[in-house]
Amino acid sequence: MPRPVGSKSKSTPKYCHHRSSGRAYVTLNGKPLYLGPYNSPESREKFDRVVGDFLKSGRVTPHEQATAAAKVPIGGTVSMIVLAFWKHAQARYVHRDGTPTGEAENYRLAIRELRRMYGDTPAAAFGPKKLKALRSHVLRDREETDNRGESPQGGMVSHVRQPAGEARAGNIPLGR
Repeated sequence: MPRPVGSKSKSTPKYCHHRSSGRAYVTLNGKPLYLGPYNSPESREKFDRVVGDFLKSGRVTPHEQATAAAKVPIGGTVSMIVLAFWKHAQARYVHRDGTPTGEAENYRLAIRELRRMYGDTPAAAFGPKKLKALRSHVLRDREETDNRGESPQGGMVSHVRQPAGEARAGNIPLGR
């Protein structure tokens, strides 16, 4: 019977013989890892190396290490991407004489909420659900501002329109 998930044996893994195939194997965290022909110098050497790495890594298998490494996001955060875009916008949106056109300022106002809510989020993890949550948050702020009779306090609220067929901002739950 297998051990419950999360329980790790504290004994040292054993060199075993898979009789039907004639191969050597070791069981790490409930999964067999085949080492080569049983009792061969290569399989003994691989056993020593694999078990040493397993114990040194805190009883994490090579497969688990590779899976964990694959989950690490590649690329920057939302703030890093926004910074690169901001530098581009400042250089791109200028008159011929070099003075800003004002378009970059519109982007700055839109970027402010994005960075506040998702600046530390890995860029690869920022998808349509988070964009919809950002839009919902901005529209909710706009609705609250309109209900109080105040003018919008900067930000992208004055530039966001509700798409046709969408529910009002107050009815859209924030996504995760």
